[in-house]
Amino acid sequence: MLEGLTTQQPNEVALACDSSEWIELLDAGVLPRNYAGVLARCEFARHKLGLLDDEVTFERIPDGINWAIPETSARPLQVEMTANTVHSVDQINVGGIGEWSSPFSGLARLYQLDVDPTIHVGASIRVTPLLRVGSTAHESNYDWSLYEAIKDRVLATAAPIGFVRDHSGSLDNAYLLHLHWPEWFGFDNLAEHERLRDELEDFAIPIVWTAHNLTPHDRRPDVYDPIYAMWAGTIDAVIHHSV
Repeated sequence: MLEGLTTQQPNEVALACDSSEWIELLDAGVLPRNYAGVLARCEFARHKLGLLDDEVTFERIPDGINWAIPETSARPLQVEMTANTVHSVDQINVGGIGEWSSPFSGLARLYQLDVDPTIHVGASIRVTPLLRVGSTAHESNYDWSLYEAIKDRVLATAAPIGFVRDHSGSLDNAYLLHLHWPEWFGFDNLAEHERLRDELEDFAIPIVWTAHNLTPHDRRPDVYDPIYAMWAGTIDAVIHHSV
């Protein structure tokens, strides 16, 4: 399958197959789409990420054509659907309806693409889970100003750990922790902060810190400097206020 490639191209194929950014490389046209290794990885990841390009040819015109994507309340989705002929896209609330429920679980809504019946039809569907963020200052003005602008892509809730937490939440359902004031996350107990850090690391949860202050307002550097230094060495990204 790799016939016709130059001497350098097989190395580029191997690099692309091992890169988490291969989709961007393909979309940007950096790597030709006829690279066998890239194409194989592309097909696998498109299904894994919920990317679907579907084309169907019927022997006769059917009575109806549709694609449906179900969503649970715990895993909200951003769904984009389109077709190459006349179509409509609807969101249907199905919560509590027996057809969409079981004794163990239930669906909240359905995303449905309806296409005017035709012999040949093509559809493109992109399903992206909303980024589930647990914030240590949920519903504060700081959180609202950030997440209101991206609410179609992010589900922000109270952090499932810390002193002020959502007791019904779980780190299993979190993609990211948004840390605000460390002193309200683990108070003045360095050991507790280290425990919280270790728990987040056990679940491989990235941390973004909005650094409101360099030290708490009650200014006890002997207590809080080690705590702030620990988080500064742990976090994956920082948001700071402009001046």
